[in-house]
Amino acid sequence: MEFCDLPEHIFLLILSFLPLVDAIRLCSCCKEWRNHWTHCNIIELDRSKFEYEVREAHFPNGIRTYIAAYVHKLLPLLVKPELDCIKLRLSYEEDASKDKSFFENLLGFAAAKMVKEIHIDLSDARMLHLFRRFLRPTVESFSSVYSLSYSIYNVTSLRVLSLRCCGLSNFNFELKFMQLTSLSFDGMFVTNQIILNLGSNCPNLENLSIVDCYLGRDHFQFHAAWSKLKRLTIKGARPYLAWLELFVPRIQYLEIQTFMYSVRLGNLQTLVEAVLDLENQMKYGYQAINIMEFIFLGFKWAKRLTLNHRLLEVLLCDDHIMLHETHPDNLDYFSHIVSCKFTLLLENLEHLILRTPLEGLALGGAFLILRSASNLKSVSVDTEYGIVAVNAQEVTIEGFIGDNDQMDFIEYLLRNSVTLKKVFISFPKSFPLPTEEIETLIKWTMKELEKIECYVLSISVVLVFQTDVQVCFPVNAFMNINSVF
Repeated sequence: MEFCDLPEHIFLLILSFLPLVDAIRLCSCCKEWRNHWTHCNIIELDRSKFEYEVREAHFPNGIRTYIAAYVHKLLPLLVKPELDCIKLRLSYEEDASKDKSFFENLLGFAAAKMVKEIHIDLSDARMLHLFRRFLRPTVESFSSVYSLSYSIYNVTSLRVLSLRCCGLSNFNFELKFMQLTSLSFDGMFVTNQIILNLGSNCPNLENLSIVDCYLGRDHFQFHAAWSKLKRLTIKGARPYLAWLELFVPRIQYLEIQTFMYSVRLGNLQTLVEAVLDLENQMKYGYQAINIMEFIFLGFKWAKRLTLNHRLLEVLLCDDHIMLHETHPDNLDYFSHIVSCKFTLLLENLEHLILRTPLEGLALGGAFLILRSASNLKSVSVDTEYGIVAVNAQEVTIEGFIGDNDQMDFIEYLLRNSVTLKKVFISFPKSFPLPTEEIETLIKWTMKELEKIECYVLSISVVLVFQTDVQVCFPVNAFMNINSVF
């Protein structure tokens, strides 16, 4: 049977699983099905899918106008009264009214078609530039992030809403999203006032994700209003999460991977899985111990637990162990450590995942966890978590802005490559950084790399920062970095 001979209902069923662009391309393969793309159920407007058409057609105003044509001309032709999903991935440019009109039309269409899911991603290199670790982002630094108008609240049929580098101008749900079950914020400004508003006006919310957001040193409170919340993820908060209160009766999955100053957890009897990483909390040992004690009290009901390397090091913090010191990987070193500074209540734990190379203090922390979990059924140790194996002699990193992933990549290059000789680092070309900012970024980068254990570095590796004048640093010259500028 040829493709064109398929029964119409089978073909329409296939189309219901395809995004709009793919549905149009499929229908163009057969004359009989040329106009059947109007039965599409998923709208996915990703700039990467339009690059070929724009390049071939020499479209005068680029990808943005090409996508706008889909919204203005093609979407009104869709025949289904209800649609499942709209996904938009586009770099926002502050060129004003055209973008506002574009989003107004898109949101108006979503309201008319009773769309169930909306995913909007307006991230680009400039937005990611806000999250460089050597700068502390402020509210003002988010002024260029586009904010959706009040029209978003007209889409009352929403069940899933995901926003990346895209804010909400008037954050007041006012019981508009009664059906909303999943909400994701990425690269946004989030306050406790927003959290309280969500808890009061989204009674059916089950999944909340807050990733790489600026929290403004705010207190986050999750109390009785979040009675149906089942999954909570807080990851990469900037600059840190000042206070977290979590008393949610039905939560099943909890992931906390951020720096915190204080935490209170309780009423988590339904907790099944927890993932915990306190980022650089290990630098503040005594404070971290107090936080860890409250966290593990809240995690005592968890059946599956994932712990990262730095957190295991915190467990061994006591009056005789300073975390900033380097200790040998020797089992005898831990022989005098008979217990953690607080009681680990892990009798309900059945599955344990440790993401650690099992060295230094983390090895002793792993011993304590294993000894405290008496009912374990399985243990998984990922000793190569995040490691990048490199056999090249030269590596080039373009568009360097100093974010977490780029810094981790450079660190692992230096840790795990025997043959590496040079690492070339260049800065973004699409939005050139001022000379003073580049100098600050270079200084900060080298200062961060000082924290790597020097004995694992190859002294032949040279970092080459490609600016107007190349700046080279051998790895054994870290301590002289401040005299360069």
